[in-house]
Amino acid sequence: MFKNEGKIFIFIACIAIGTLITSNLDNSSGQYKILTAAQYQEALNEKNKLNNEINALSLQYGEFSNKLSNYDNEYKDEYLVAQDMEEELGYNNYLLGLTKVSGPGIEIILDDATSEFFQINSIYNLIHDQDMIQVINDLRNAGAESIAINGIRVIDMSEIYCGGPFLRLNGIYIPAPFHITAIGDKDILKTYMLSDDKYLKWLKTRNISVIVNTYDNIEIPKYNGTINHEFMNILEIP
Repeated sequence: MFKNEGKIFIFIACIAIGTLITSNLDNSSGQYKILTAAQYQEALNEKNKLNNEINALSLQYGEFSNKLSNYDNEYKDEYLVAQDMEEELGYNNYLLGLTKVSGPGIEIILDDATSEFFQINSIYNLIHDQDMIQVINDLRNAGAESIAINGIRVIDMSEIYCGGPFLRLNGIYIPAPFHITAIGDKDILKTYMLSDDKYLKWLKTRNISVIVNTYDNIEIPKYNGTINHEFMNILEIP
C-alpha cells in the first residue's frame, strides 16, 4: 500500500515539474529552449511592466472619454457654448489690457525741474520719452501687472514719443506732471523703484521732481485704442 502511495506521489511530482519546464519554454523562433532563472525573472518583470502600462493607458482612455462625453453634452446647449466663448473673450481682453482693472499699487508723480533749479537750454531738467520708457521698464521689472500714465493705459504696443513740450502716448499728447500708476505689490514696487541703482535716482540728480505714493487700491482704465495685426499670421495655436 505504501509502495503504491509513493509511486502516485512521484507521478504527480513528475507532472508538476514537466508543467513548470513547459511554461518556461520560448517558442518565438519556432524552436523550444529552457529559460534560466534570470531569463525567466527578466521576462516576468517585462510582462508586469507591460501590464502596468496597459492599465495606465486604460485609465487615461477612460478619463479622456469622460471629458469628451462631457464636452459633447455641454456643446449641445447653445447657451453654454455662448457662455464659454464669452468667458474666453473676456479673459483675452483682460490679458490685452482691454478691460478696466484695480488692485494695490503705487503712483509715481514726475515733473520737470522748477525754475529754482532750471538751467537755460538744459535738456536734463526736462522729462523726455527715453526717461519715461526707462521708468516703465523698471516698473515692469519690479512686477507691475498693469500701468497707466495720466489715465492712459500702457500696453505692450504703446508708443511713448516726445512731441514738443508733451509726451505722446497711444497717439494722445499729455503734459507734465506725469502721474504714473501701477498695480502690483505696493511695497516691492516702491522699494524697487526708489533703490539707488534705478532710474528714479538718476532723475532726482537732474532736479526732476519725483514723488512716490502707495495705495491699497488703484484703478487703471482699459486701453481704448485699436489693436491691429496686419502682417502676422498664426502658425500654431497653443
